[in-house]
Amino acid sequence: MFDDKGHYLGRPADFNDRIIERKLRLVYKVPGFIGKEYTLMDIGCGNGAYMLRLADKMKSCIGLEISDEHLSQFNEYMNQHHINNSECKIFNIEKNDPPMVVDRLLSFEVIEHLTTEDSLSFYYKALKKDCLLYTSRCV
Repeated sequence: MFDDKGHYLGRPADFNDRIIERKLRLVYKVPGFIGKEYTLMDIGCGNGAYMLRLADKMKSCIGLEISDEHLSQFNEYMNQHHINNSECKIFNIEKNDPPMVVDRLLSFEVIEHLTTEDSLSFYYKALKKDCLLYTSRCV
């Protein structure tokens, strides 16, 4: 998928891709990252494959995605798995302030798509004090 300037925005992993399991195993190893008392934001959530697999272990989850291209997959998975504590917002983090602050933040393969370093300030603004951030980038 490309934005209006021809910049590649990436493609989300399918729900059954091995990379989902690998990354979630790493997230589970972070002490205190998972918990029913924590709110979670997934920046660049795509179809929700990571966040929705964690939803039953979190207080609530919000996914932010720049395009609605994968929203139907997100909603279908939520309905099939009876997930009611999560939502996806179509949202551009480079043009807006966070819609809320959260305790935990995921961001897989997103930072390399940001057009300016200033866009990283969104991550800081989205996190509560004593929060945890788990991110990765594709090189």
